[in-house]
Amino acid sequence: MRFYLSLILLIFVNTAFSQSTIQGVVRDAATNEVLPFCNIAVKGSVLGTITNKDGRFQISVSLSKDTLMFSYLGYEALSLPVSELSQQKTVLMIPKGVALNELEVHANPDYIYEIIEDCRKKLRSDQGMTESKMYFGLETYISGKAAELLECYYNANLEGISLKELRLKNGRMGLGVVGSRIFNNWETSLVVSKLDLLNKNYYYPSIPLQYGRKEMKTVFNVSMESSDSSMYHIAFVPRTNRSDHFAGELWIDKQSMLLLKIRLQIQDAAVHPFISVLEDSISHVSFDIVQTFRKEGTSLVPSYIAFDYSLYYATGSGNAREISIVLPDMNRKINTQCVLYFYDYNRPFILPYFDYNSDVGEYEMLSIVPYNRVFWENNQAMLLTEQQKEDVGFFAEKGSLLNFSEGNYGKDFCAPVNSEGHRYFLPYTFWSPDKRIFIARGLPQTEVYSQDKINQCVQRDLYDLKVQLLLDVNQKGDSLDCRSYTVFDEVHTIFHLPWQDYTIIFLNIYFDLCEIERRKMDAVLHQQNYSLAAIDSIYKASVKAMDQLTWKYLNEVNLGKNSDALKKWNQLVFDQLKIDNIELLTDKSKGK
Repeated sequence: MRFYLSLILLIFVNTAFSQSTIQGVVRDAATNEVLPFCNIAVKGSVLGTITNKDGRFQISVSLSKDTLMFSYLGYEALSLPVSELSQQKTVLMIPKGVALNELEVHANPDYIYEIIEDCRKKLRSDQGMTESKMYFGLETYISGKAAELLECYYNANLEGISLKELRLKNGRMGLGVVGSRIFNNWETSLVVSKLDLLNKNYYYPSIPLQYGRKEMKTVFNVSMESSDSSMYHIAFVPRTNRSDHFAGELWIDKQSMLLLKIRLQIQDAAVHPFISVLEDSISHVSFDIVQTFRKEGTSLVPSYIAFDYSLYYATGSGNAREISIVLPDMNRKINTQCVLYFYDYNRPFILPYFDYNSDVGEYEMLSIVPYNRVFWENNQAMLLTEQQKEDVGFFAEKGSLLNFSEGNYGKDFCAPVNSEGHRYFLPYTFWSPDKRIFIARGLPQTEVYSQDKINQCVQRDLYDLKVQLLLDVNQKGDSLDCRSYTVFDEVHTIFHLPWQDYTIIFLNIYFDLCEIERRKMDAVLHQQNYSLAAIDSIYKASVKAMDQLTWKYLNEVNLGKNSDALKKWNQLVFDQLKIDNIELLTDKSKGK
């Protein structure tokens, strides 16, 4: 009897603490309108999420023990047991009452400038460094037609409330055809990161928080929109030069003088961070930006940024700034909506073990890290809206998708190859047992030197082959999931020698030797559930072993001129990988 009772209790405990995924929608209790970007936290933990533009959310919780905390500026905070939410699915937030007593007490608006200045001083004094995970979502429409959809995850480094650096973990995208070409923005996350609320720059119009009180009064008119016992709500508009300064609103906490929320708006901005390509032009740039903040420990940190902009793109003369947008020749209105959601402060992602070239842009980086089902199944900071789901289907049929898998629209990472079966030297070429590589000429680092120039150089200065082991580590429950790849790095590879009959064999044996070391590393990583420190140590040891093996190979084969040594290494590759490069590539080498 005691055995059966223990078994029943064990089953009850396992059930009680099992995790379930629930979905819901957050609405205004008075108007029934959805509340986008509402913060949701699991009580007593660091877990949480945020609603999408449809007010919908999804979160993994314990149905029996967890309680969700809902917070939205201007609304009463709400605590709701998951057991209740699992039944009703709709969360109703009650608006706070607003009093206007501050407007009656103060006749002179100078006190409003003092409030803003006090807030600015408070923000500038809090410049602590923090790191968080960050979700970046973007959608673009051109003349009402879906043109672009991005979902990216980053580690965000922040100094106070200012975003200083973004480092990509993983991402996916859908691109549509506009005219006869694929549309894409370039470096949109960089565009957003250039917005500095406390310091003026030439990327964006200015705001009151960037000025001292005396100068602020000459640039902006301010007014108290409302005030209650806990918060000031202040509006500001530029006195003149409305194309150089934002209009907007500030929400400031009365007790701490910390910024709770800011909204920035402008039409036809004279200052903006976009450039066109070729001799085309960009005009009528407008912004509507909302940013909210919360306390994390003793610091104020961003919660989310809703960053919307529109512009007209037309053929004509271009301008020169640092951030680009790419379009075919046309004259159309572009509307882009972005959201950046900061969460899991001080618990960043494990970034891929890979050395990106400094010139690689956001889109190229997205296509480098292969699709990882474990990552996407365990990371969904924000649900796609119903419209976005329709757009994914549209891109699958009429455009291009990378790393999407929902609804059978997606495809796992698979770089294209040409009809001859070779992997041409792209910036990063992934090893494949079915494809071979060769040198693509015409690049500065692969330019063939004249014999006179070759004679003046040390031979080892004429070539340098670079291969990286890409390791993608992701949390999966209580363990770490490891996926690795062997990648030929064209960006850092140098080859100035003329092509010989044995060169293609020499190159592919080199690449195959690196793959052999990757497989050894992979076997070790899958022996047990290692800690991140142990994984890091295994990775570094594998890179060192790969470098030692390839160094020995290079010294023995002498670029492939030593045929006996080349045959020996070819046999090693055949024994390990069942690939005979000499047999496969001897005919292909001639004439290359």
